[in-house]
Amino acid sequence: MRTALIVAVVLISAPALAADPTDPVDRSGIYYCRPFATAGMAHDVNADTWTPSTFKTPDDGISIRVKSLRKDGPDYEKNWVYSVNLKTSALGEYRTCMNQEFGFEIVSPSDRVECRWIADRYIFDLDYLKYEAWGEGSYMQPKDNQTFGTPYIQLGKCEKVD
Repeated sequence: MRTALIVAVVLISAPALAADPTDPVDRSGIYYCRPFATAGMAHDVNADTWTPSTFKTPDDGISIRVKSLRKDGPDYEKNWVYSVNLKTSALGEYRTCMNQEFGFEIVSPSDRVECRWIADRYIFDLDYLKYEAWGEGSYMQPKDNQTFGTPYIQLGKCEKVD
């Protein structure tokens, strides 16, 4: 009886002991992120100057769909590989988010997912459930084509909904 108990304890605890605590956790799922602050630079057309500004924070948020594409190999060791899709009121339907280095595969060694959609960049921390988004805006555009929007940064909190 005592031997059986010892064997049972060893078998139950073996997977926990074998797991590497530095391995990232699979954060696949759907998250809804709500902004709480938005600020940036506003263009004064009359004075032709850019000034610091705060903006009305939108009532709607960002829905992100994170799907694991777990892969093996030396480039992916200790990393999660995700497909990330964003949905905002401006985008309408879910759109695939890109990463500068890996294209549509978002490689993450931690709980952070970084991606971009056109001129907007996003960092989602899926452990602490918060995000940053920032847009490049028109400042870097030619003077006769400053219709791209204003440079901004937005902060918010997320919740996992599925």
